[in-house]
This record gives sequence, C-alpha cells and structure tokens, in this order.
Amino acid sequence: MADDIVRIGTPTTVEFALAVTDPRGPDVDRSAPVSVLVIATPLSSATLEPSTVSWATDDAEPARFTFTAWEAGEHRLRFRVYAPEHGKVLQVVETTLPVAVPEPLGRP
Repeated sequence: MADDIVRIGTPTTVEFALAVTDPRGPDVDRSAPVSVLVIATPLSSATLEPSTVSWATDDAEPARFTFTAWEAGEHRLRFRVYAPEHGKVLQVVETTLPVAVPEPLGRP
C-alpha cells in the first residue's frame, strides 16, 4: 500500500508484486520473462480498479490498483495470478486492509 491511512471515499494506491523463484535452482536461465494477469477482487464494500493488470516477472514496477472503500472497517482483497499461456491460476493471495473510522465532526 502506497498511502499510510486509508479513509472512506478516498482513492488509495495498492501495489502487488511477486518474488519469483525457480524450483529448479538458481542456475536456471530466466532470461525470458513470464507474463501473467493479476486479477483484483474486493470482497467487501469497496472498489479496486482496474480489475485486471498485465504484469511480467521482470517488471521493475509492481502492478498498481486504486482501492476505494465505501465504509469503515476491515476490507478483504483477493489477488489471483493467472497465466493466460497455460490457462491456469498460479497463485491466490488474500489480504485485509483496515479503513479508518471517520473523525467525529466538532459541535457548533
């Protein structure tokens, strides 16, 4: 997450990246990057845009999404890493993002 505090109705950048290791060992040629789709799904009253980002294992930058919560509390987010070349989901990652309760307005 790029921002410190998540607030209701305020767009917040969420970054997703994977550390890619090869089970065959460190001497394997990894010169050809693997392209995947990162599919983001909010499991609460929130939005994640875009819903899908194309990402390659050699990308220096993470996949970025804009998260906007519509109510305070814990918001579950699911990210699926899909390999179109193989037609398979390679990994599913879930995380929880806390959204701050708004500060009460002062009395007049």
